[in-house]
Amino acid sequence: MDKFNNMRVFCRIVELGTFSAVARELKLSTMMVSKYIAQLEASLGVVLLHRTTRSLSLTSAGEAYYHRSKQLLEDLADLESSTAQLGERVKGTIKISAPIDFGGMYMVPAIEAYLKKYPEVRILMSLDNKPPNLRVGSFDISLLVTDTWIRGWWRGR
Repeated sequence: MDKFNNMRVFCRIVELGTFSAVARELKLSTMMVSKYIAQLEASLGVVLLHRTTRSLSLTSAGEAYYHRSKQLLEDLADLESSTAQLGERVKGTIKISAPIDFGGMYMVPAIEAYLKKYPEVRILMSLDNKPPNLRVGSFDISLLVTDTWIRGWWRGR
């Protein structure tokens, strides 16, 4: 018995109001939907639904079980979704701006190593010794190399 499947079927019965509507939605026979609910009730040892030929209503145990099951199924769906996203591949485009000498000397080897690890990433690098206008937002990464720190460091000695 798949308890999660039975729980899903039970929640859909509560939401749709009839066994036949759930059977149509899940492409099952009404008898199979009824079997799932019977299995669920037997495993729990309680009656979840009062059924007659004309009506369907929740017992107090059924109402409590529905609310907890609904939350549990939503949490399970969130867990599966967030876990699946962890396995997704890294892909997209990165736009980089760097000075000519620095970019050629240090960035090219770093980019090659990065692309070996993430081959679906596309990197566009612009090499120019003039700093770009960052307000335009044309780059994801902009490197600026200066000697300010070195001069300041030497003065401090």
